[in-house]
This record gives sequence, structure tokens and C-alpha cells, in this order.
Amino acid sequence: MIEHVAQYIQYEFYNIHNPHGLIPQFDTEEIHLIFAIFFFLLLASIAHNYYPKKVPVLLWMFRMGVVMQGYHMIEHVIRVYEHNVYGCEYCSGILGMFFNNIPLHFVMNWAVLIIPLVTFLFFRRIFK
Repeated sequence: MIEHVAQYIQYEFYNIHNPHGLIPQFDTEEIHLIFAIFFFLLLASIAHNYYPKKVPVLLWMFRMGVVMQGYHMIEHVIRVYEHNVYGCEYCSGILGMFFNNIPLHFVMNWAVLIIPLVTFLFFRRIFK
């Protein structure tokens, strides 16, 4: 997540059109895909196995976060495919064809982090 914040700051404030974040060696599509898959599996496992069904609104919100992360994972699968086939460094993916990828990915990453986190915090407060 810190990498995406760094990339957004580099893009928005330093006018770097291809920002690589704090650790450029880790700014590869394959690493992003691995993280997206891991985070999706973690959220899906929590939603399916551990998240209590007692508060349907919180469960629904948490599952929306899982769905958003699932889409985020698909975005990275497409970007890895484009990278391997076309050799692009900053491949567009699906939504990148319509929006700028740097701000889009920044917002997408924060959304898939904040939605599950907020529902978890509400859950902890309700069942204290």
C-alpha cells in the first residue's frame, strides 16, 4: 500500500509519468498479481469461514470488499498478460483503457483495504 501512495505522490506532485514507488525492483506486474491473489484469498477465506453471519449489513459490506479485490486481481491478470504479450511496462488492463491507471489503482487499493477494515472495526465495536 505504501508503494501505491509513493507512486501516486511521484505521479501527481513530481510529474513522473511512470512512477516506480520506493522500491523500483518490486514494481513488476507479477509481484502485484501475487499480492492481489494473496489478499483476495485472505479476504475470501475470512468472509466464508470466520466472519460472523449475525450482522448481515457488515457481512454484505465485507463481501463487497472481497468482490472489489476479486476484480482487482482480474485487472492484474490482464495486465500480466498484456505485459508478457505486448511488452508494455505500464499496461492498461481493463479500466486503464478509460482512466489513468495511477490514480485509478491508488483509489482501488485503498477501497479494497478500507471497506473490509471498516466493517471489521464496526464488528469489533458491536460485539465487544
